[in-house]
Amino acid sequence: MLTEPLTKGSGPGHFQLEPIDGRTFGARISFGPERPLDEIVDALHAQSDELLEAFYSVGGLIVLTDMHDITSHPRLLLSIS
Repeated sequence: MLTEPLTKGSGPGHFQLEPIDGRTFGARISFGPERPLDEIVDALHAQSDELLEAFYSVGGLIVLTDMHDITSHPRLLLSIS
């Protein structure tokens, strides 16, 4: 169970896992509303091993936030799944 924020990866592709309030499993990754979608997707691809490790360490649920532009580019969603 994740109880406090945890930074994974390094360099521009790093990300921070944050616990989901009131939940005993899962985490949230927030990129900030000003970060361009292509940069977020590149970061996720660059840190794919760390992302998979994080996925398993939090019980198999990661919520990606601040990716509103993904609705205009659904193929990018498939590329990161």
